[in-house]
Amino acid sequence: MNNTPVSPLSIDLGQRYPLNILVAEDNVFNQKLILTVLKKIGYIPTLVENGIEATDIVEKKKFDLIFMDVQMPEMDGLEATLAIRKKSIEQPIIVGVTANAMSSDRIRCIEAGMDNYISKPFNIRQLSDLISQIGEERIQQKVLR
Repeated sequence: MNNTPVSPLSIDLGQRYPLNILVAEDNVFNQKLILTVLKKIGYIPTLVENGIEATDIVEKKKFDLIFMDVQMPEMDGLEATLAIRKKSIEQPIIVGVTANAMSSDRIRCIEAGMDNYISKPFNIRQLSDLISQIGEERIQQKVLR
């Protein structure tokens, strides 16, 4: 048995859990970071730069998972989440992405309708674990239907 630790980036999560992912992020540095990590673990995410774009695109394309920056111009992630939750679409998992890791920020994310949140700068393993958890939940949902 091989006891070599497996890097979170060496696991091809995109094949194990084929999720259609939307990233809503306005900061260019953060865009590059999350897109690079997602691509390395097997995903080709769609990128939008604000909440208005996020609420528009979910009507045109189905997403399983949205990484939603909480603080964006035009429409922030909390407002965008509230708007998405009111839409008559198959609802995606929405994960808030915030630079603030205070418990009050987590509460605000959940109250807006987000399913979870991850703080910036995020840990690559944390992101991989979160996607694995969401992928497993999606598989279970399909089995129960």
